[in-house]
Amino acid sequence: MRYFVLFLLSGCVLFVAGCGQPKVTGTVTYTDGTPLERGTVNFQTATHAAMGAIGENGRYTIGGVKAGDGVPSGTYKVFITGAMGIDTSNVQTLQFGQGPGTTAPIIQLIDRRYERPETSGLTCDVKKSTVFNIEVKRPGEE
Repeated sequence: MRYFVLFLLSGCVLFVAGCGQPKVTGTVTYTDGTPLERGTVNFQTATHAAMGAIGENGRYTIGGVKAGDGVPSGTYKVFITGAMGIDTSNVQTLQFGQGPGTTAPIIQLIDRRYERPETSGLTCDVKKSTVFNIEVKRPGEE
């Protein structure tokens, strides 16, 4: 009997743990297939916002850290923030102590239209755990 009760309790725990909101996963790549490995993917509705960091190979995950922390079902505007890097084409600008204005220039890694939900042109319909792959253009790319 004791084992039966433990079995029932473990089933209840699994049921509760599995009842969280859906999560969204995917990759962010340029049009040539190269992954974007820096920045944040943001999902936004009028009442909810969620985000996930873009990492190695362009992968991101939103939600799924603990039960209930996923992305509620709905249609989201999607945009990307923080996709910037340091211009290393002129190594001297990275040397310390060269006088005023010697900070390394920050460069945009993606076209600026992807930085705002109103201009990105990206939407995702989340009903259950969703895979949403994003393709972006570099600055100046047509």
